[in-house]
Amino acid sequence: MTAAQPTIEANLAKLLQLPPEVRLEFGERLIASVPPFADPEVAQAWSDEIARRVKEIEDGTAELVPADQAMRQIREELDEINRQERARGGGSQ
Repeated sequence: MTAAQPTIEANLAKLLQLPPEVRLEFGERLIASVPPFADPEVAQAWSDEIARRVKEIEDGTAELVPADQAMRQIREELDEINRQERARGGGSQ
């Protein structure tokens, strides 16, 4: 456990009490505050991945999913993960 860990845990406990839409906005802002691709190898890997995906879209070989369907699937998967965590006694909500 790092020296900052108790503070992180205390702040996280407070944040988890907020409504889901507020937590979501907070998370988005927090992620946006982190400089992307600090590691040049990670930056190159993402660049390669993006180029591959663009090529698949242009070639017509990519399976495109509407955003609302993708978000629904992600929420369902996260809900399932949260249910499993709570069942194991590790959930925070």
